[in-house]
Amino acid sequence: MRVWVQYKEDNSGKSKFLRRLMPALKKIGVECRTSKKGCDVALGIIYWRKEVPKMPRVLRCDGIWLLNLKSKRLINRRMAKAIKQSHSVIWQSQYCRDIGRRFLGVRPTNEYVIGNGVDPKDYDVKPMDSPYAKNVIMSSLFRGRPQKGLKRMYMVARQYSAKHPDVGFWIAGKVEDGYKSSRNIKFLGQIGENKLRRYLKMADVMLYLVTYDWCPNALVEGIGAGLSIVYSTGSGVEELAKGCGIGVELKNPVVYKLLSKRPKPKYDTGEACKAIDKLLAKPIHIMRPELTIDHVAQEYKRAFEETLNRA
Repeated sequence: MRVWVQYKEDNSGKSKFLRRLMPALKKIGVECRTSKKGCDVALGIIYWRKEVPKMPRVLRCDGIWLLNLKSKRLINRRMAKAIKQSHSVIWQSQYCRDIGRRFLGVRPTNEYVIGNGVDPKDYDVKPMDSPYAKNVIMSSLFRGRPQKGLKRMYMVARQYSAKHPDVGFWIAGKVEDGYKSSRNIKFLGQIGENKLRRYLKMADVMLYLVTYDWCPNALVEGIGAGLSIVYSTGSGVEELAKGCGIGVELKNPVVYKLLSKRPKPKYDTGEACKAIDKLLAKPIHIMRPELTIDHVAQEYKRAFEETLNRA
């Protein structure tokens, strides 16, 4: 089977996922191409670009824009139109599907819920050296994304490290100006994939307390690396991380209405510190099979085959 991937590679999380997916599909007989010539099925990302392919069409939906701005509403309408133009739709999570259906006002005839995935073997690497007995990592792109909750997680890190000087906190990714490393809290900035894997292997716990997220690569990577996760309830992250750590109650989960601004997560920082305590004392190492890239590839292949047979 040959699949036309109608998406130009960039530095986004979508491209990162596709770079993992395409080799895994090739191993099971599905060839991904950037040209439509000779292809059997088209895979679109969020919406169809330039042209709607004249072949069976599968659309992967990344999640919608929740901000009540004209530019974002236009993107949502474009996505809703693309869903209607598609033979099948892939949502990243049940949470993504439920929010998408509600806000976009669409119910695809054929739909699948298939998350992002990683290869656990990628984390069979030498851990980074650490001067601390235990380590907690936060791994995401925080700049311009208050829903990711860096400010409050930084508060948790400061609160916890003040009482536990033998525990280090490591923050990977772009952050707002003004944050500086201190004795127990280290900002790594934007680092390469190989180095990130070594930091994930070094860590014991991942802190991922956000307001909302659909199926973040960062969280899937943490689970793939075998970390215990401190996650927020009431979002897509709970669906992914449940059973892999401890949930902290989110006081302001997203309700079914458009937002005037991106909400910062609200939760009890003391409860987050207790969750870290428990997981450092008794780790939870669970790799969910449905988050392995080989399983994800099999599910995508099934979606392609069924779409081809129905079209």
